[in-house]
Amino acid sequence: MSPHDFARVAEVAVSLCCAIALLRSQPPQFPVSRPVAWAAGVLASFAIAAVASAEVRSAAARELALVLGLLAIAAVVSRSTLRRHEDVRVAGVAVVATALYSAIVLLMFVLAALNGLDNQPYWLFPGYTNYRLFNHVQTVALPLVAIAAVPLFALGAYSRVAAATVAIGVAFVVYVVARGTALAILAGGFFSVILFRKTAFPFVGRLLVCLAAGVFVGGLLLWGMPLLSGSSLDPSANELTSDHSRNFLWKLAVEDMERSPWFGIGPAHYAHYPNPKAAHPHNIYLQIGAEWGLPVLGLLLGLAVAALIRMAKAVRSCDEPGEAIIGVGLFTALVAVAVDGVVSGNFVMPVSQVWIAVLIGWSVGWARRQQSSSRVSHSEVARAKRTFRCVAGVVLASQLWLCWSIWPEVRDLKAHLQQAHTAVKNPRDNPRFWSHGWF
Repeated sequence: MSPHDFARVAEVAVSLCCAIALLRSQPPQFPVSRPVAWAAGVLASFAIAAVASAEVRSAAARELALVLGLLAIAAVVSRSTLRRHEDVRVAGVAVVATALYSAIVLLMFVLAALNGLDNQPYWLFPGYTNYRLFNHVQTVALPLVAIAAVPLFALGAYSRVAAATVAIGVAFVVYVVARGTALAILAGGFFSVILFRKTAFPFVGRLLVCLAAGVFVGGLLLWGMPLLSGSSLDPSANELTSDHSRNFLWKLAVEDMERSPWFGIGPAHYAHYPNPKAAHPHNIYLQIGAEWGLPVLGLLLGLAVAALIRMAKAVRSCDEPGEAIIGVGLFTALVAVAVDGVVSGNFVMPVSQVWIAVLIGWSVGWARRQQSSSRVSHSEVARAKRTFRCVAGVVLASQLWLCWSIWPEVRDLKAHLQQAHTAVKNPRDNPRFWSHGWF
């Protein structure tokens, strides 16, 4: 089983566990605002219509179930981070996971140099079919780890480990010339400073120090390792001017939107019409417009912008320095993810999808606990509970169906992928749901 396929199976398992936990948890004591409820209802209606009008409904329904599973992950994290002490736990998991992986990669760098091996990034980042998928994760992980690197948030060695982890992660960004990740994180920091000014300085200042250290270490890896091993400079350093077929892929997505503007060509159906480059357009906005339709794209953008505005207001109104650091870090990560989504598949690949779901859940939980408690009528609370139970039940049912749907393929995935190759002949294994993403 390839790393991509293993990650997808693990993602579905995590989503199922979170859906079960969500249904078993206590309903929230606060109702969703009426405009958001209406927008969510209209969005759900258009999403169901997009699935119903798709050419291969089973593949479209699988994509919808995958999205609902990610919402379950976000919801569980959100409910957890309503309690302040859970921030340290979530940040700690991010630091430990990122630090351990960074240590493994650094060890592989050293071993490659000592043994005179070519420093090709394709095998230096284990667990990823393509090292660019690791960069998608870094866009989310590095700002989250940087929160723990600020001494006001986590004191002592914990903070220093987090700072070193961010610096090493940036070094990897430099080494593989991950333009999208670098620009996305810088954009997140820039907008945080513009919007929050002095409030942003502790986090953004620490982030910039880590970035500077990472650029220095990355330069050593990029130019020092080839000299040590006697190999040539890695060709990835010459990729700064290439668009990597983005224009071609975006043009296909625009054509799909023109062909079916209302309900799209069907969720996941960019992978239903093979092309020689990729099974997704490397742009989440064009992907949603092409596969789900322009109404879904417009509603999601509206909800996302409203959520960012609400997050920004919560950060500005936060008086406690430790809480403000968390808010600025989360806002920086949200902007970075949104920017990286313009040029990458960060919303498509399983590992980065889970990281983004955790980010969204943590952000919702943090913003919710900044709000002053308001009096809510008994009828509103009762309605919120009923809605929660209904939605949680639907999410769990979708995850059970998803597991049932993929189980025959998981039992003998090699045979399934061979059949997919035969059915849809394409010279490349472009990942989407599975490593051979075409259907």
